[in-house]
Amino acid sequence: MTNIMITCVGGELMPQIIKSLKEIKELKLSIIGTDYNANAIGKYFCDKFFTVPKGNNKNYISACEEIVKREKINLIIPTSDEEALSLSKKKSFFSKIGTTIACIDNNKLKVLNDKSKTYSKLSEFNIPTAEWALIKNKEELKKKIILYFKKYGGAVIKPCLDRGSRNIFIISKNKKKNTSNSNISIFNNINEFLPILETKSLYKNYLVMQELSEPVIDIDLLSWEGKSLSVIPRKRIHPLFPNRGHQILDNEKLINLGKKIIKNFELSWLYDCDVMFDNKKNPIIIEINPRQSGSVAISIAAGFKIYEKLIKLYLNKKVYPEKKLNKSIIIPYKSLYKA
Repeated sequence: MTNIMITCVGGELMPQIIKSLKEIKELKLSIIGTDYNANAIGKYFCDKFFTVPKGNNKNYISACEEIVKREKINLIIPTSDEEALSLSKKKSFFSKIGTTIACIDNNKLKVLNDKSKTYSKLSEFNIPTAEWALIKNKEELKKKIILYFKKYGGAVIKPCLDRGSRNIFIISKNKKKNTSNSNISIFNNINEFLPILETKSLYKNYLVMQELSEPVIDIDLLSWEGKSLSVIPRKRIHPLFPNRGHQILDNEKLINLGKKIIKNFELSWLYDCDVMFDNKKNPIIIEINPRQSGSVAISIAAGFKIYEKLIKLYLNKKVYPEKKLNKSIIIPYKSLYKA
């Protein structure tokens, strides 16, 4: 029996992942879930569930250690940024007590977690990036917005460290004002945005970049020591809501882009990146997440054995790369489950 601890099981699509793991006949798995929310949806699908502090809480690691020892955990799969960063710092500690953390070293994860560092590395690796700059002061920010508005039709202001499209401001002459996602604020000209400068502090760990074009693509990246095992591009049906379904794409350019990221960042385990497009329809990386995609269940539902492969990597079993991506559209629907 392999005891697997999956963190942050409150994700909307997490039940699909847990159910798929239990359906793997050749692997005997016990799934232990954790979340800071005692009512996390995933708790009803796990074999055992524990509440823990948030990943950036000082007591998070000690709470995990207690669960690991009590449940004899073999493998921890972190599924949120904060938890991945905290657990990666303690990889050696957990290894000594027989537990593997499914993530790369903390120094590399910190680069992925910081968009400005990610963009700098992408440029170093000759992987195309958007035009961008760190925000230093109000006047420089105004100049960049005006420049990007003129060159690209809009500008995007976002934090270097936040996740999940939080605290993003878009100044665009092309986009309609958004009423469905409170994390993103859209303005049609710089004059509408200027009052925000008086109320928001956008000069610490924020960047400004050119506006890019839809569609939004998520690419699942499963790898080992810089070698690609599964690279699966998925086009969001709704650009702002990754959990509303995707279309699997058999797109050589996007697949090769994913392989370049894996090779240059020397990735192992499971991550994902988000892609949009410039005015010439070239794919541009907007972020590489330091953990799996919150919508990776889409690829699993499409028939790709990403999680099965991940666990086989831990078990030192042979894992083969994907041969071909079968195009399909995966959409969520509401169902009922008796716990």
